[in-house]
Amino acid sequence: MIKVLVVTYYFPPCTGAPSWRPFSWAENFGKYQIKPFILTRNWSGNESTWDDFIRDNITAPHLMNFDEYDVLYLPSKTYKFNKWLQKRKWIANLFGNVYFFILGLMGRFNTEVDGWLAFKDEVISQVKDNKYDAVVVSSPPSNILELIPLIKRNCNAIVIADIRDLWNNLILSNPYRPSFKQKIWDGFYSSYYKKWLREVDMVTVIVEPFVDVIRKFTIAPVHIVYNGFESSMFSTMKKVRSGKFVFSIVGSIYPQQDLTILLDGLNEFIKDKSSDKVNIRFVGATFLTRSV
Repeated sequence: MIKVLVVTYYFPPCTGAPSWRPFSWAENFGKYQIKPFILTRNWSGNESTWDDFIRDNITAPHLMNFDEYDVLYLPSKTYKFNKWLQKRKWIANLFGNVYFFILGLMGRFNTEVDGWLAFKDEVISQVKDNKYDAVVVSSPPSNILELIPLIKRNCNAIVIADIRDLWNNLILSNPYRPSFKQKIWDGFYSSYYKKWLREVDMVTVIVEPFVDVIRKFTIAPVHIVYNGFESSMFSTMKKVRSGKFVFSIVGSIYPQQDLTILLDGLNEFIKDKSSDKVNIRFVGATFLTRSV
């Protein structure tokens, strides 16, 4: 049996979208003679807003054993100064940008969801005390990739970086016209991605457009591994026949996106149809507000 350590910030009972990719591995790797040990943080399962996802959960570490995998839940950790700053809004308004700029210079990104800080001690313990054939580090958050050089220094296992999201998916836009501030942050991220992925053995990404981006940061092979194994998530859902034509748009809508063609097409489609015949649904679109 191949032993694999999977380091992932998001994992059930967390219901966030990044949880389901590593969860599908945990449930299905056994079919391929792979035994995963999951290292993640504590979640209540009641998280629904971003404030919920960044809220600390300092429940004591606890191990859960399943037939297909084992999972160790750890307390989340946040910089104490971050917490101090959150309670002093006027100081945050004056100096917050400077503080987070300094963190960016240091490669300490997304410290409100800090995988590196939460996992680094346990990761070292795991790879020193156990013989793993491979270690998979799953991003987001980006800061979790900082664990890769640490892992490489402490074991001989194959190390794989799995990247579900880029730090800024808008870099895939053509043309990409970032603001001056965004150019600076893109530079910070690019520099540290090169550092963190320098010794990685392989990188997996979720979609084809990510391949060319990641190849700029590493000489390791980059492969596409699509989401899979999720059929069980839908097995208990009941099919309900609707008398309406339902048009669903699933995913976040960002201000930079040109929705002209989409909106013109929808207006053309519904102009001669009544509301009892057509239902247009924007699913998951409240992440950002936008007037359409």
